Amino acid sequence: MRYFSGRLRWLVYVATGFAVLFACFVYDTRREPTSERQLRNAGIAFTIQELKARYTSEPKQDNGAFLYLRAMGKIKNLDHAGFVQLPIAGDLIYEYGQVLTREQQDALHAYVVLNDAVIALILEAQTRPFSRFPESRYDSFEMNHLAHSRDFGRLLACAALDAALSDDITTMDQMIVAGLRLPEVFSEGGLLIDALVANAIRSIAISSVENCLYFVTPPQETVRTWLDILGQDQYTTLHMQQDAFRNETTYYHRYFAADDFLGKHHGYEGINIAAEWTQYNYFSYNQYIQVMSAIINAADKDFYAAATMSENDILSKDILNSPRYALNAIELPALTRVYSSLIRNIAQASTIRAALASLLYLDYYGKMPDRLEDLTSGWLPVPPRDPFTPDDILRYHLTDTQAVFYSIGPDEQDNDGEEPEESILQGGDIIFRVPLTKPDNNV
Repeated sequence: MRYFSGRLRWLVYVATGFAVLFACFVYDTRREPTSERQLRNAGIAFTIQELKARYTSEPKQDNGAFLYLRAMGKIKNLDHAGFVQLPIAGDLIYEYGQVLTREQQDALHAYVVLNDAVIALILEAQTRPFSRFPESRYDSFEMNHLAHSRDFGRLLACAALDAALSDDITTMDQMIVAGLRLPEVFSEGGLLIDALVANAIRSIAISSVENCLYFVTPPQETVRTWLDILGQDQYTTLHMQQDAFRNETTYYHRYFAADDFLGKHHGYEGINIAAEWTQYNYFSYNQYIQVMSAIINAADKDFYAAATMSENDILSKDILNSPRYALNAIELPALTRVYSSLIRNIAQASTIRAALASLLYLDYYGKMPDRLEDLTSGWLPVPPRDPFTPDDILRYHLTDTQAVFYSIGPDEQDNDGEEPEESILQGGDIIFRVPLTKPDNNV
């Protein structure tokens, strides 16, 4: 009797264990996954379908993005003889203050005329109320909307320089405004690659302004127009990049969820259970969301804090530094440096705003400001901040021939506004120059 009683007790234990195990499996299949809950709490779209709904494009007739896409197929290059004379080619080899030969000026003008139709479409696109790309941007890796965006930036820089050399201030103004506004097309619904391309276009546009100011001095109303554009969100905050990181998290979610590729089919629930029970989702996907969320939140911090963010600033829980979180070693070093490169763009924009405001100051007082703080008396709302210093503004000095406005850059070393000998990506000051005397003749 004692034997049967013992066996019965063990059968009860085993049945109870199986019942608990079964209940856990049922709960695991029906509950909202941890990763999905994290996405919801962070305000990140869970699926590509949600992302498309969030950034639905406007009707074609009201959407400037369709004109950009049409223009991409129309851009043309000069023949070989003309191309080798072109001062601004694919690698933007034109140097500040470069003296152009007659052949180079002719090639520059020929390139602009050859692409009149493309420029016209770019200008028309900016008259439309919206510039959101079609939802199909999320459906593949083709990235057609990025294919010629940098080419557009270079073309507008060429057109602005060509107009400046001809002393055609009206056309120069149109081309510069178009170049400064071109990144707006990436501002809604973009992924990280969109944000990086937009940054490249902004840098080209800012360099274009610097190159043109070497040859001509625009009227006050033109300078004020440029200042207004450069005071917009995309030149003063990281909000566009913040949205890009959010959308990027959604875009790569499908590789973990597999919904977009596998769909809901027999056996998928079992794969999901296995992923949860082996903690694959927890140690891989959840970690990815946590890292991305921390980087997204960093955009709301002070520029200096975001630019100097380190791996230790990303995640506060000690357990997340465990060797089990292998993705930390791969993702964090790269992603924590992303904002530093993006903030370089903010620093460039800060230098050009200070320079343009100083031109207005010069026109009003007949002299350049003694200090950049003086610009707040009617030209800038606040002193021009250097994003790469915690509490300081931009540096500024005058020579006999030019005014130099500069940020000390991500290396945090003040090089007195000297142009870096190596690539600017390696360090050095971020500078913007305004000549105090104009060249007599460029040829």
